[in-house]
Amino acid sequence: MTIESNQEGSKREAGLKLIDQPEYPIQELLAIVDRTQNLPPGERDAEIEKFMQLHGPHHTRLSLYRTSEGGVELKMKDTEGRDRLVLEVTADGAPALRLLDQHGKVLSQLPAAK
Repeated sequence: MTIESNQEGSKREAGLKLIDQPEYPIQELLAIVDRTQNLPPGERDAEIEKFMQLHGPHHTRLSLYRTSEGGVELKMKDTEGRDRLVLEVTADGAPALRLLDQHGKVLSQLPAAK
């Protein structure tokens, strides 16, 4: 799980994410981070990227955010990290619910599209 917060000028956003991590002992990744800490940034990043490619990517499965526009959104994602259900309330209070297919195409939504 991650907690995030960003601000640029008067625009703020904050949120929570639940992330599916690949199945590997975190000690293996920490060992690479320790072993490469004195390498130039590009070499260190390459070593970490090689590890990630070997063990597979992580995917955000759920996010809950206050958007920079002042609304809130809840996104539920499939095992590949693609949005499948989006529930939002805009800054002016308008609610919306969208169900998406694996390509991001809207299958159904409330209120209905105009």
